[in-house]
Amino acid sequence: MQKLDRYVPFFIFLANLYFLPVSISILMHDGGPHKVSYYILPFSLIINLFILPAFIVMFSKNNSQKKYVQMNRAGFWTIIILVSLGVISVYI
Repeated sequence: MQKLDRYVPFFIFLANLYFLPVSISILMHDGGPHKVSYYILPFSLIINLFILPAFIVMFSKNNSQKKYVQMNRAGFWTIIILVSLGVISVYI
């Protein structure tokens, strides 16, 4: 399980490569012409919050920080669920 715990923060970084610019763009452009993008912003910000424990786990010398590893696992499953619900909602 420890080997998998090293890949979870990397996945969170990859997800934030997309969602961090999306959040910034929504905030900078005031939600778009009809303010519809504000509906996406809470979900995007939730995903962005998980980058902090990912940084701590990836760049710390002590890998026994169980609370951050658990936060990364929760973030991993939250990202999976939110992205899959977003994809499903597009096709329904």
